[in-house]
Amino acid sequence: NIAGGANTCSSNSAVDLFNFLDNNLTNLNADLNGTWSPDIGTASGFLSESIFNASAAGPGTYTFVYTVDAVDTCSEKSAKVTIEVHRAPEPGEAINITICSSVDLSIYSSLDLFDYLTEEDSNGIWTDIDVTGQITALNDSEINIEEIFNNFGIGEYSFDYTVYPTHGTCSEETTSVRVKIADISSNFSAANQCSAEPLTFEIQYQNLNSVSINYDLEYEIIDSNNSIA
Repeated sequence: NIAGGANTCSSNSAVDLFNFLDNNLTNLNADLNGTWSPDIGTASGFLSESIFNASAAGPGTYTFVYTVDAVDTCSEKSAKVTIEVHRAPEPGEAINITICSSVDLSIYSSLDLFDYLTEEDSNGIWTDIDVTGQITALNDSEINIEEIFNNFGIGEYSFDYTVYPTHGTCSEETTSVRVKIADISSNFSAANQCSAEPLTFEIQYQNLNSVSINYDLEYEIIDSNNSIA
């Protein structure tokens, strides 16, 4: 093990330690019949043969010893790999926003997207995926849902939150908060109907963005005098 060091990300649950063995002779590879073990001072329980579970181990420095048994008069040989586990960026878990267009949207004129994330790192950047014009700066996290509806109507609008790594061995991570604005309303009329017989209406509505939403419907029955029956 020439350099004696290695790096991986805390999101990696299957790090093959053989990837970090090297030597001065490019045509000579390590024997594969050896044994990996944690070095003194390194916690056990995260190694299965040559596979290290960095995700379970968490950020920190871990050292492992690879030993090949003696062959005839040749003594056993060993090499150490010291691996540094770097913390993966955490964009958090997103909570989607579903609003009916018939409500007072003015109360959503200054909505902070961070209120709809949990367990996120605070140094990420929001992106306006559907170009609604709501995110205007790198540190901007507020949107105006009333303005979105007035400009674009019903539909689903996505805002991505991306957190970048502090070390190159980790990748950036992104989560998405989706704003779903739905609309359903209608007027019905019927001919004379016996009060003892059931009356069935079929409701059809347009869903422009195939948004999956459950609706709770309220209705009023008004007689010919515009009085609630």
